[in-house]
Amino acid sequence: MKTLLLSLVSLIIVTACSSKKREYTQSTENNTVTAETPKTKDTIVANDPDKLPGANTYVNPADGKTYSTEGEFKKYKPEGGTKKYDGPVQPTGLVLLTNQNDIPRIIGIRELADVVKGMDAIVMKELAQVKEQGRIVIQCTLYDNKSAKMSLAFEGKLKRDDLGKVYKQMETYCKKQKTKQDSCTFQNIYQINNFKAGTK
Repeated sequence: MKTLLLSLVSLIIVTACSSKKREYTQSTENNTVTAETPKTKDTIVANDPDKLPGANTYVNPADGKTYSTEGEFKKYKPEGGTKKYDGPVQPTGLVLLTNQNDIPRIIGIRELADVVKGMDAIVMKELAQVKEQGRIVIQCTLYDNKSAKMSLAFEGKLKRDDLGKVYKQMETYCKKQKTKQDSCTFQNIYQINNFKAGTK
């Protein structure tokens, strides 16, 4: 399954192998992410969620929630590397916030890959002329019996008008997508004009 999904999407994929969750509280102030662990009540602070210790937590930049797994979050890369596209937009990652073992039952691998490709096409079209640098994270939750939920987070100097166009088109597109049963949550990550994290 992993190989098929990677070859279809041609992205770096981060996924949890176990879906047991623990409770966290978090806040974002001054570009700082804080997560409080339930057992020790130790507070972990980092400017970049990727720098939080431990392989079993993921602080979501789109909704501020912290996701946890009993095992670890695994990263997979496509054989031959990620595909390079013409233009300023480069899809750089797919984060599955639904257990990877449930994907075939909930939506299907090919179907999810098609949804991701459709989302890629929208971002590439709407931001084809931008000169500013940035990174966008688009989170989508698809359902079998209701409209999808979507959120967009960004960093860098992207213009709100451009982001508004992406959001409007993406919202329309995502509302048409459905799962076979239950819900599936994932994120697409895009780099715009070779943006590097931490760049002002």
